[in-house]
Amino acid sequence: NKFIENSWCEVVFYNEIGWVYSDFLTPDSIHQPSDYYGWQSTSFNDGILKNCNNCSIGVKNDEIINNSIIIQTGLNTEILFYLINNMFDECYYGVYLRRNSHFELKNIPEGNYYYKVIYGSEPIIKSENGICKIKFLSNPIYEKSTELLDLNIKDKHVESSLGVWRNYGFIPSISLMFDINSDGVSTDTKQIAISEEQFF
Repeated sequence: NKFIENSWCEVVFYNEIGWVYSDFLTPDSIHQPSDYYGWQSTSFNDGILKNCNNCSIGVKNDEIINNSIIIQTGLNTEILFYLINNMFDECYYGVYLRRNSHFELKNIPEGNYYYKVIYGSEPIIKSENGICKIKFLSNPIYEKSTELLDLNIKDKHVESSLGVWRNYGFIPSISLMFDINSDGVSTDTKQIAISEEQFF
């Protein structure tokens, strides 16, 4: 609705409608009410998103491979992290982390991966056409990695142990750190900015 000074204004907050005096509002020429219609405030524990994971594959573990990706956040941001298999262009894991937290993804299938990440705070959730999506209400920043994460076993060879044949070799593990600086810019130089549309 149109913003009018020195008057009561009708506002829409998620799916609720109310009235606020104009002195307490700031005009926003970037976002439209439709950007947030249907979204609901939510909260998560640190870790893999299971009940609302807009990955097409979802959790896909390979219990034989004892590899890992350690994901950490700094003091200035929460994140939504999506790990995507580069060959199939399919998301295998979605992870939420609060500020100053860490989580370890384990038993990831071999392959090359890239990731997408949202920085921000105040997670919100929406289900539409059977698809559940999550983003941040406050100060969202959308980025994508510019380099592939190589989770292929190196120097692979097959050995028999107690009658069971297994793959052996160097199993890679990776650590990733995510934070933003005082200017609201991510501190990782191996990522590029993308739009919300490109993220989803």
